[in-house]
This record gives sequence, structure tokens and C-alpha cells, in this order.
Amino acid sequence: NIKWNSKNMNYHNYNISNWEDRQQTPAEDEVNGFLKHYDWSNNPNPDVLHIGIGCNRFYKELQKHIEINYTGITYTIFEYEKVLPLQSCTYNPMLINKYNPILGNILKSYNCIVDVNITSYASSDLEALNYFNLLLHTLKVGGILCTHQMGLDYMRRGNIKQMLKDLKLNDRFSYHNTTGVGIIEKL
Repeated sequence: NIKWNSKNMNYHNYNISNWEDRQQTPAEDEVNGFLKHYDWSNNPNPDVLHIGIGCNRFYKELQKHIEINYTGITYTIFEYEKVLPLQSCTYNPMLINKYNPILGNILKSYNCIVDVNITSYASSDLEALNYFNLLLHTLKVGGILCTHQMGLDYMRRGNIKQMLKDLKLNDRFSYHNTTGVGIIEKL
């Protein structure tokens, strides 16, 4: 049994997990439910960034409701290998740790970003804040970043309002939480 310790994170090590064969968490299900009912009329073919591919249910469920240009990020080799056959011009899996500082050089702009665990696995509050800042600056105007309170409460606690304040971005983003799903919108 390998126990992952984020404090010793090497951004070039890719872990082995079993999320590719497990069900989504309740938090991921709730974010999926929110996005299924989201008004996509302003973005009929949105660019979506999903952090943590897992069993790939997020993509499969959302794709039933709207055609998306999907980018999925994972740091586990089995998740990546399982979805690699889906790679196409509308499905782009990436094998990289979300806290890797070079991520900002790779990502484009997105209408929707989903990361249920923004802060959980960061090795420090500063690393979590820098990653959150990157996600915010990767959003298109009017775009949304979806997270969940369960993920924000897991391991390294995250307070979205405080992080927006710390980054001096409260006037450029709105935040609200509906039944656990946290929505940050770029104004």
C-alpha cells in the first residue's frame, strides 16, 4: 500500500491509483448535476478543463447534454492510459500534476473549469493559492470554475472568499455556493 505524501511531491512522478475503476465521489456527482442543468446558451460548444479524470464519468455524463471540447488532467498513469484511446480534436487528456508550475504554459482559456479538490493535495497554502490563481486566469470572461465544499474541506482546507481576497481579485470574480457546489464566475 503506497501512501501519497504531497509534501514530498516530485512533479515528474506519476502515481498509481484505482480511481479509474471507481465511482465518482458524491461531490463530483453534485458538480455534474449542476453542470447538466447549467445554461450553456452563451457557450454552445464550451471549452472545459476537468482536473482529475478519474473514471471519466464526468465527461461521459456532460457529453450527453452538450458537445464540449474537453481537456482532462490527471497525474495517475492508469487514468491516463484508460482514456488515451479517446484522444481527438475534442478530447485532450494530459498526464501532469496540477500543481506543477509549468501547467500555466500548457493550458489555454476555458469556459468551464472543474476541480472538486482545489487545495486538498497542495504541499502548502501558497502552492494552493498559486494554483487557484492560475485557474482563475485561465477562465474566459463569463466562464465558471466549479468546485465543491467537500473537496475544500478535505486535507488542506480552502476558503474561496479568502483566497479571492488574498489575490486581490474579489472585484473580478463572483462566488456563490449552492448545496455544496462552489461556483466562481469571471466577471
